[in-house]
Amino acid sequence: MKRIAYIIPLLLILSLFVFRSHLLTLLRPNPHTYQSTEAAKEVGRYETIIGRVAEVSVSQSGTVFLDFDADYPNQSFTAVIPSHDVGRFVGLETLKDRTIEVTGKLDLYHGKPEIEVSSPRQISIHR
Repeated sequence: MKRIAYIIPLLLILSLFVFRSHLLTLLRPNPHTYQSTEAAKEVGRYETIIGRVAEVSVSQSGTVFLDFDADYPNQSFTAVIPSHDVGRFVGLETLKDRTIEVTGKLDLYHGKPEIEVSSPRQISIHR
């Protein structure tokens, strides 16, 4: 019986970690949409950023960077897809020169706004 008391909370914590992107989608407030050049003003909030992808690059570790408006280091905003999540995405290289929307929590990295993207549902092509 004690073993079950330990297993159930562990399973709950594990499922929360695995399904975090889906949970964030369910729990998030309705995000507002901002231009990529305005993203820095919304750091710390869960929002949608829209802009043109100027560069798609891959680091040595396999992390993908979608830089908006200009190539790194002059980008106004970056969508970051960690290497362990890249396998969930198809056709990332086709996003270059496309206008897309990225939804998630805005953070700053070296003074530049970014959203970490873990699910393809966080990215949509703007029409």
